Amino acid sequence: MEKIHKILSQAITVLGILLFVTSSCESDDSDNTSNENLQGLWEITEIKYTPVNDTTATESQMKDTTISYPNEEGIIPYIRFTSSKYEKFQISTKDTSTEETGTYTLKENEISMLSGNGTTTTYGYTIEGKQLIMIKKTEDGEISHYAKKLTDDPFIDAETNNTENTDQDITSCLSLHDTENSILGSYLNPIIIDANREIQDTLHSFEGRNDFSARYYLEVIPNRAYRVKIIDLISEYDDIDIEFLKFTTINVAYKLETEKADYSTTLSSVGKSASGESLLEFDIFPTSSCLYLEIFSYQRNINFKFEIEDLSIVDN
Repeated sequence: MEKIHKILSQAITVLGILLFVTSSCESDDSDNTSNENLQGLWEITEIKYTPVNDTTATESQMKDTTISYPNEEGIIPYIRFTSSKYEKFQISTKDTSTEETGTYTLKENEISMLSGNGTTTTYGYTIEGKQLIMIKKTEDGEISHYAKKLTDDPFIDAETNNTENTDQDITSCLSLHDTENSILGSYLNPIIIDANREIQDTLHSFEGRNDFSARYYLEVIPNRAYRVKIIDLISEYDDIDIEFLKFTTINVAYKLETEKADYSTTLSSVGKSASGESLLEFDIFPTSSCLYLEIFSYQRNINFKFEIEDLSIVDN
């Protein structure tokens, strides 16, 4: 009898271990949803609104609405997923326009999408073969997006189509800088800034030089459009006696080690922009994930205001 009790006790112990391991594996699997099937370009074929079954709802609220694409205007919406980012855009017979970009995370059967303007939207989703169904719940019903996966992405070239290239780690910009031994704002330790935010500063002298500058960097998505806007540039150049040295240069580079700027322009006049306008605007298309902007002059006291707009972000 004692032997039977001993065998039974061992069996219960083993069963407990097996249950613990199985439970742990299931928990791990639920938190590590694979996004491999989601990555790629999806063409939206249909958006359907299904109202809630509510006796108090109005007739218009209870009506199903389905939009099929291409629609009468020839518009076709798309959504592209990389390993951690997404982009919504649409094409028509007239042009191509970006509606929204951002990042996303997966958990079990849900996608949480954080747009560039800070809005988070959660969808339930399923993938069956090459069909994606995303469902967003609202107070009045459900909005279902039906999409088909495309084998090729005709909207980006082969180099950008490489997922690792498009989704490269933007924090690698910081690894190129010397933050311990260089002054903040200098060539080797530029100041990090955000897109779509006005920056106001003044020029500084570094390492006893007779020129003055300020350097900034922005983490960007390669091959996207960005707009540099110099809003204010205020000084009388009263420290400079030589006439041809009375200027301020705006330099843009896509790599820290670039000796020659990818874009450079010089302002010989300064002033304060009128409301809603800029002293200078130009568009650039960075080829790396790091965008550097330098403002340089031989004049000490130059106050300025600028902004770098991410043209792919559109407020909804």
